Amino acid sequence: MRVFILSVSLFGIIFFGGNREKERKPLYFAPPNVLQHFSLGYRDFLANLLWLRFIQDADFCSFEKGKPVYKGDKKHCELGWSYRMVDAITELAPRFKTPYTVSSVILSVFPGDLKGAEQILLKGLKHFPKDWRINFYAAYLYAVDLKKPELAARYSYQSAKNGGPYWLYSLAAKQYGESKHLLLGETILKNLLKRDLTDKQRVHVQKHLRKFREDYLKKSDNK
Repeated sequence: MRVFILSVSLFGIIFFGGNREKERKPLYFAPPNVLQHFSLGYRDFLANLLWLRFIQDADFCSFEKGKPVYKGDKKHCELGWSYRMVDAITELAPRFKTPYTVSSVILSVFPGDLKGAEQILLKGLKHFPKDWRINFYAAYLYAVDLKKPELAARYSYQSAKNGGPYWLYSLAAKQYGESKHLLLGETILKNLLKRDLTDKQRVHVQKHLRKFREDYLKKSDNK
């Protein structure tokens, strides 16, 4: 019990940073990653406390000229308070999956921190390279927010290969087509037809393959 009380006390000191820190930046002090060395065996407990704190003000970015900055105050936030909170959480509890998926959406939508969302997802993939959900969120970020179809295709394919819905193969092929990797996209669809598909799925893939050839391969041949 004494160890537990000491751990919580250290957490409070590091998290709030003392009276001077509270006056300067009240309640928005992201704990440093060295907090893990003072957890005294309560890393998961502290990670959950930080997670609860993070979701209360997930749209907060930073202070500028003493005023709090939210998404509505600037177009983009880069590696702000929200990102640093999630980064600290994943250092304390690297096997805690929720921050890698949920926070990537929160960071990209609320504070508009696309760089932070990307770094958290890549960090999650280092720990869970075959988790189809983390790969899917990465594919979504690269396709929709960062406009990088080649990277989106890579993660869509990894997501499909590791248990994601079969239609992610078709999505990966389309994204490879958009990034001008035409033969790779066609190969994915051809290999998909060799799998054990239902009749409905097979018809869908064949239709997608025909459309892929029309949209990308023929255009390429005409150049």
